[in-house]
Amino acid sequence: MSRVSRRDLLKYSAAAAAMPMTSILPALANDKRVVFGTWGGDSERILRETMAVVAKERYGIEVVFDVGTPSARKTKLIAQASRPRNTMDIPWLVDSDMYQMSARKIVKNIVPADIPNYENLIEDFRTDYSVPNCYGALVLVYNNSVTPPASIKDLWRKEYAGQIGVTDLSYDKIIPMASVAFGGSTSNYAPGYEALLELKKNGVRVYASNEAVGAALKSGEVKIALMWKGRAYTWQQQGVPISYVTPSEGAYPTFFVMGVTSNTGVPELANQVLGAALDPEVQVAVARVIGQVPTVKNAKLPPDLEAGIGFSEADRAKFIKADHAYAAEKASEAREFWNQKFKG
Repeated sequence: MSRVSRRDLLKYSAAAAAMPMTSILPALANDKRVVFGTWGGDSERILRETMAVVAKERYGIEVVFDVGTPSARKTKLIAQASRPRNTMDIPWLVDSDMYQMSARKIVKNIVPADIPNYENLIEDFRTDYSVPNCYGALVLVYNNSVTPPASIKDLWRKEYAGQIGVTDLSYDKIIPMASVAFGGSTSNYAPGYEALLELKKNGVRVYASNEAVGAALKSGEVKIALMWKGRAYTWQQQGVPISYVTPSEGAYPTFFVMGVTSNTGVPELANQVLGAALDPEVQVAVARVIGQVPTVKNAKLPPDLEAGIGFSEADRAKFIKADHAYAAEKASEAREFWNQKFKG
């Protein structure tokens, strides 16, 4: 290896100082990397194997995954909001969390024309600030040995007393569901609070995780649950003797959405990655692995999977629509009710 003299080093340094930044840092100028904040496990794996591959092959973009909890993602986004560039270009969050990021101007508004395949996104799922790439909804799940429930309100029937299971994770959805069933709305939780206290008297079991609810349904510890349709489908496929139905009041959906940080340094590349997430083959692969439903009209699920996890146009029309602004305003109150009055 040849040695560089001190004189030559000074000469090269002086020449570099006179060059424009784009010439000094060609790697940075041509860097086609997008940092994507995500959950771990199967969610990261399937996006790494599909979305990231499409982004690389179609657009030459390397997707770098930043894995962590939703709380960690939100904390990082907020902490870096005033920096020239955020280290996360695309956060993947649930719709209620992304609403909060939009309210704080941490994610920018979407320009549909800039996102490949956006025109196939189901119209009712569109927002100004995010791109939903998959969704699921809470439905009624029941053991085949009991009278099938038809509505959320049916959970209060005496024949189900002591046989109902819910997950702690879904309290912020169960409260508005109860409110809708008993004359309130997603913008008025008071009837839901009152109804849930009555349900508590009848006997209801609260579990720490979705998996624990599934185990309780399998063992017969509970016979009725409010649970994600995709989870119920998976358990049914595994032989758990359950069925499930969309409640007459409507299912409560959660959308898994992607946004672009306001201070990303690569907005065009980020938009292309969003387009890769909307690719129909990517959407079908996500549905197969994590049981979440595609959000684009040109993603066609196999008939058996569509029947198991999908929602018809009529089902979607009856979805219980969240009021994210009200939910954010009442977040502390709802958490306190659940932890201290309902569970306590």
